[in-house]
Amino acid sequence: MELFVESGAIPLGGLESDHFKDTFAVFSVAPHTDDKDVLVVEAFQKDVEQLKIKAAKPRFFTNLEPRAILKELAPNLIIDCRVSGVGTYHLNQGKAPSRLIRNMARDYGAAAFVCRGTLYMLPLSSFGVGEPVVRFGHNTQYNDENIDTQIHQLNRIDVTKSVTRKLCRNFAAWSPEAGLVSSGEYEDKPTQLLALPITRNQLSNQAKFVVPVLDVVAIGQLKLKPFDTVKVEVVKFNANAEVDHSVPSLLGIQTITHFCEGTKYNNRIVLGVTHRDSN
Repeated sequence: MELFVESGAIPLGGLESDHFKDTFAVFSVAPHTDDKDVLVVEAFQKDVEQLKIKAAKPRFFTNLEPRAILKELAPNLIIDCRVSGVGTYHLNQGKAPSRLIRNMARDYGAAAFVCRGTLYMLPLSSFGVGEPVVRFGHNTQYNDENIDTQIHQLNRIDVTKSVTRKLCRNFAAWSPEAGLVSSGEYEDKPTQLLALPITRNQLSNQAKFVVPVLDVVAIGQLKLKPFDTVKVEVVKFNANAEVDHSVPSLLGIQTITHFCEGTKYNNRIVLGVTHRDSN
């Protein structure tokens, strides 16, 4: 069973009139435990669901650009790939294409995601940089001309130490020509040996990732999507009303949820920085 959803079919009360539509594969439908007049639908976006289906037979991609591989794996999606470099990848029988895409993204120091009919693979070096698409304020004046919209709820996320402890490694791989090759980074950290021979640059990319900083809820804006850059100004809740400079002014959208709560249309957004910016 499929579920077709088009924004605008139900007034969301957002800040703009942009629309998009999407199709979902429905896995279950059941009455809400507390309100029998409400149905709870569990569903996967249709294109993502296809990428999660395990391969019936192996597929081989030899000396191809990442854009070409992505087009083979997701022929029905528009491809926005901004990384380059020839690579060889195998999709083994019983493995999902989404896992192969995730491995490719890590090798190229990128993030991969599906959003509104497009499969993106974008370099992490561009995450949280550039011109912000919206300016958020928290505890700021409502008539502040430098703020587009207010943050209703804000929670700090402090996982930098635990994430870096897990992901910052001296990655190494065996090369038939050069022997053992390491990334040359984090040489004071434990060495993690990878099974497949990859380049030194790809070894370095293994330690690139996004660290979440803030979990916020704000008035819904339909245009917002993952990887957008936003500006955030947080004012301390004290008599001096000082700007909290411990929060980076420019952050990237790591994940975003568009949802309605009663008649209010909101966004729940996890904002982050690349881990070198978080140090």
